Amino acid sequence: MTGINETRICYKCDYETKNPLGACPQCGHHLRTTAQVKRLGMVMAALGGFLTLFMAGLTVTVAQLVWHPFDPRASSSFTGGPEALLFIFGIFAVVMIFGLTSLAAGIFQIKHGRRNRKVVKMILALAGVLVAAGCLVQIIL
Repeated sequence: MTGINETRICYKCDYETKNPLGACPQCGHHLRTTAQVKRLGMVMAALGGFLTLFMAGLTVTVAQLVWHPFDPRASSSFTGGPEALLFIFGIFAVVMIFGLTSLAAGIFQIKHGRRNRKVVKMILALAGVLVAAGCLVQIIL
């Protein structure tokens, strides 16, 4: 249950009030309490941490395939060229940066009870890069 005098923050315009309002008087967006923002930060930090760890594991797995292409015990091997390898690890790096940025944004929200607009913009820009890379892959293949 939320307290009556708990600070409420608008995610859209950063309006802040201690009044128990449901919607922002400036833009009409839903107001979130500090506790709600911190819970959302926990979710963001958990998802960002998971994504980073998952991509790190995937990077190690792919690197083992690439560095041991002639291992007779290997069930598969990498047959692409250096350009393909650079592209693959570049995509992995962008996804890991996206995960680390999400982790940092979540930790900021947990600590301060509000979001950092600069980090949110960076996450959106990285998401755009991921979408563009996905479109590029579809065009190439």
